[in-house]
Amino acid sequence: MVEADLLVHVIDASHPQVLDQLDMTASMRRDFAAVAAGSASPLEVAARWAKIDPPFVLDWLSRQVQSTVLAAFGTASAPASSGIGQTVLKRMDRRNLFCYLDQINRLRGQPAGSYNVQLKAC
Repeated sequence: MVEADLLVHVIDASHPQVLDQLDMTASMRRDFAAVAAGSASPLEVAARWAKIDPPFVLDWLSRQVQSTVLAAFGTASAPASSGIGQTVLKRMDRRNLFCYLDQINRLRGQPAGSYNVQLKAC
């Protein structure tokens, strides 16, 4: 297993709301970690995230699940900022990760506004 001391987050510095996106990413990371730790309600976090631009949320979620898949199958360690630590990975049914990633990527491929942003359970 490979350990990383640095997580690089690449952003588009030319985007007009680059600072807002950085703040939003940090906020989502904290929310995700709090849900994983059981210290935040998934419904409250979902309500906050529903106010964010859906493509931004879906792209962020896709990256988080991809990182988690790599960590779950021993390809890489879970990034410290993902909120999904090794103890959570040990408890989860890893097959669901692929289901979640598939649903997220299907939504990402649809035209904006043409989907219900709520994910169904696999």
